[in-house]
Amino acid sequence: MKLYKNTIILVVVLVLLGGAYYFISQNKSKDQSGENKTITLFEMNKDKISEININNATGDLIFKKQGDDWVIEGASDVKLDQVKIESMVWDVTFIEAEQVVEENAQDLDKFGLKTPGAAVTIRSADQSDATLLIGDKLPSKTGYYVKMKDSQGVYTMASSKGETFLNGLDDYKDVTASSEESENK
Repeated sequence: MKLYKNTIILVVVLVLLGGAYYFISQNKSKDQSGENKTITLFEMNKDKISEININNATGDLIFKKQGDDWVIEGASDVKLDQVKIESMVWDVTFIEAEQVVEENAQDLDKFGLKTPGAAVTIRSADQSDATLLIGDKLPSKTGYYVKMKDSQGVYTMASSKGETFLNGLDDYKDVTASSEESENK
């Protein structure tokens, strides 16, 4: 009888310890996910985007939606890699920042935003638009300083997202089309 009583006590203690472990681990993961919250700077339905204008050191690239494909304004003979363009379109449908640097930045020059490395204007079919400015790389080299044109807040954005908008036309060309042409010659 005593062995039976000890077994029940042991099982109850194990259940309580297991429950406490589960409760603590669930709360810890909620706390950790709260630390890594992103800040939404801009959001637009992908199907409503009609034009993306990227102005950077390589020049001014204006991508326009024509039917199901994207074309580059002023270079209709250039065949674009539609997969790369669609990836870029997904990047602009939901622009997120990793953290706030300054809520009301007065000196944009210290972030490279007075004369940004890139300005990305997203235009919808109804002609409303928003512009993301990309400034200097962070000292840690893990991202860029960014801000929306109509806002005073300065934020950080991951390098992978920021570098998308620093590309030139050659980065968006369909290289399979040019390699097929050279094989046929």
